Amino acid sequence: MTSHNGTSKAQQLDHEEDDYEEDEEEYEEEYEEEDDYEEDEEEEDYEEDEEEKYLKYHDFFDEDSREVATFGAEGRSNATESTVVSMEDEPLTTHQKQLLKVQKHIERLESANLNPASWTMQGEVTAGKRPKNSALEVELDFEHNIRPPPVITEEVTASLEDLIRKRIAENNFDDVERKSSLPSHVPDQPRELDETKSQRGLAEVYEDEFMQKTGLAPVSSAADGLRKEAIQLFKAVCVKLDALSHFHFTPKPVIEDMTVRQDVPALAMEEVAPLMVSDAQMLAPEEHFTGEGVCKSDAELSREERKRRRARRKEKAKENRESCRRRSLTNIQRQDANGSPPSKRRKVESQYSKSRKVFEELDTTNKKVKKVEAQSEVLKASSFKL
Repeated sequence: MTSHNGTSKAQQLDHEEDDYEEDEEEYEEEYEEEDDYEEDEEEEDYEEDEEEKYLKYHDFFDEDSREVATFGAEGRSNATESTVVSMEDEPLTTHQKQLLKVQKHIERLESANLNPASWTMQGEVTAGKRPKNSALEVELDFEHNIRPPPVITEEVTASLEDLIRKRIAENNFDDVERKSSLPSHVPDQPRELDETKSQRGLAEVYEDEFMQKTGLAPVSSAADGLRKEAIQLFKAVCVKLDALSHFHFTPKPVIEDMTVRQDVPALAMEEVAPLMVSDAQMLAPEEHFTGEGVCKSDAELSREERKRRRARRKEKAKENRESCRRRSLTNIQRQDANGSPPSKRRKVESQYSKSRKVFEELDTTNKKVKKVEAQSEVLKASSFKL
C-alpha cells in the first residue's frame, strides 16, 4: 500500500512539473504574440457580437438539455435516443418534459402534413378517387333550400278533420283561390302594316286584275325566273368584288331578299350550374321564406302608419262582430228547422231588432190616439143633436 501511494504521489508531482513547464511556454508565447493579439482584438470582438445574436437556450445550460433541444432534421433521431437513455437513467426536469412534449407535437404535425390525407378531407372527390363503399360509413350533409314538408301525425290529421267539419257546418268556404301562373288566353299578336307608299296607282292595279281575269295578261315563262335568279347572282358577285376594294366609291346595294330580324342579345351568358337541378333549388333563402318586415315600436311609427294600424284594427274588429252575428243567425235558423220550442231558442237582439220594436210601439200608440179622437168626435156629435 505504501509503495503504491508513493508511486502515485511521484506521478502527480511529475504531472504538475510538466504542467508548470507548459504554462511557462504558453506564457512566453502569449507575451510574444501580445502585439498581434491587440491588432486582431477588434475583429474578434465584432465576430463575438455577431455570434451572440444567434445564441439559443441550450448554449447556456447542461449537455442533456442540449441533446433534448436539438430539433434539426439530422439530430432528431439522436435527441430521441439520448432522451430515452436519460429518462431511463435519471428523472427529467420540468423543462425537459416540456421539450419532449413540444418535440412529440412537432413530429405529429409533420406526419400529418407529409402523410396523404383521407378522401373526406380532400374537398370535391369523385367515385374513382375514394375506396369502394366508403361513403356508406360517413354521414354526409346536403344543403337544401326547399321548404321541408310538414310531418303528418295523428294530431295533425285530427285537427285538419275538425277544421273541415267546422267550416262545412258554418258554410265558411272562403279559401284563397289558386291563381294560375299562365294566362288563360293568348294575346292577339298585332299585325304588321306596311306603311310605305305604293309605287303603282289604283288604275294600274285594277288593270292588272282585269287582265288576269280575262286572260289577256302575259304568261310568265321560265325565262323570267332565270332572269331574276341571274340578276340576284350578279348582285351578290358585285358585292363580293366591292368588298375586295373595301367598298371605295361604291354605294351599298339594296338586296331585295327578305330577312328575319331577331331581337336577341349579342352575347348570351349562362350560369354555371349542374344539369339535374330544379328551379326551387336555384332560389335564394330569401325567396323561399319571406318575413313580415321590420318590427317597429309605437315611438318609431309615423302619423300615417299609426292611422293605418288603427284602421286595420277597426276593420278586424268589425269583421269579428259580423262573423259572430252570422254564426248566431245560422244557429237560430238551425234550431227553427229542427223544431225546438221557442222558450229554449236563443234570443238575439241587435240594433235593428230594437229599432223595429220601437217603431211598432209608436204605431200602436198612434192607433190608440186616433181611436180616442174618433170616440170624442162621436160624443160631441151626439151631444149637439141632443
